[in-house]
Amino acid sequence: MEAESVPGRSVSSAFHRALLLIYLVSALAVVPIIYFFTKNELFAQANKELKLLVDVVSSARAIVKDKTRPYFLAKGEFFSPVVSSTVMAKELATQFHKLQPAYMVRMISDNPLNAENLPEGMEKDVLDALRRGGNDKGVIQQGSIRGKTYLMSAVPTKVHDDCLMCHGDPAAAPADITAKYGTTSGFGWQSGSIIGATIVGVPIADLNTAVMVRSGIVIGIITILFAGVLIVLNRVVQGNIIQPILGITEAARAVSLGRSNAPLTSDRDDEIGALTRAFELMRRSINIATDQIARLSRNRTDR
Repeated sequence: MEAESVPGRSVSSAFHRALLLIYLVSALAVVPIIYFFTKNELFAQANKELKLLVDVVSSARAIVKDKTRPYFLAKGEFFSPVVSSTVMAKELATQFHKLQPAYMVRMISDNPLNAENLPEGMEKDVLDALRRGGNDKGVIQQGSIRGKTYLMSAVPTKVHDDCLMCHGDPAAAPADITAKYGTTSGFGWQSGSIIGATIVGVPIADLNTAVMVRSGIVIGIITILFAGVLIVLNRVVQGNIIQPILGITEAARAVSLGRSNAPLTSDRDDEIGALTRAFELMRRSINIATDQIARLSRNRTDR
């Protein structure tokens, strides 16, 4: 009876499937890992830039409050950028935006002199939260303003007594203020109240886009590495395992068909070598047994 045919590529196919499975698991596992580290990196960078911008704005306002305002008011001179810290911060924000349009610096108030400073979108929620929480240190959060996503720092703007010179009774306000902004908004402030907020925002790169780009790069590298590993291991497996096993299989078929004269040798000192030598011993034993049976058969025939 003809020996059963054994698929010669079964071990190789199983090896390829296992390597492919490892590749797929690695590729799938790398995406959430990249997402986690990319998100942390983007937010860490945004926080660093945010603190720098907040310090710049705070420094400009402090200079106006402590230096320029007392100097000019003592002389009876009024020029809003050097007397009003809010105006100075607004001028700073305008100039900074021309140089760095991706960043945002806004002074908001729901009772401003300048209508451009009215809160928009989530800025209203930020101002309400500052008033409810009474948090002098402000808040840091992620949000969208004018269609762009920022990591924002919002610090409350509290009314001090010296603010009332411009924002108290409109009849007592400097003529430059009323001439420029009118008398319908930006007045009637109360000392100690939170009238608005300074909001500084740094852009956050689109997280999904960043993750896709980095994932594509990493998966591309993994693919190249796995392709190289597959080629090398495939040659090693084919030359050291598959081909020797196929040779033993062919020899076993030959023995089953009565063609058992071809010796099978191996100088390998491993499992494949041991299997080859064991098969060769079996082949010799079969040949010896076959010869003995043939002699016995001839002897009986001769009688």
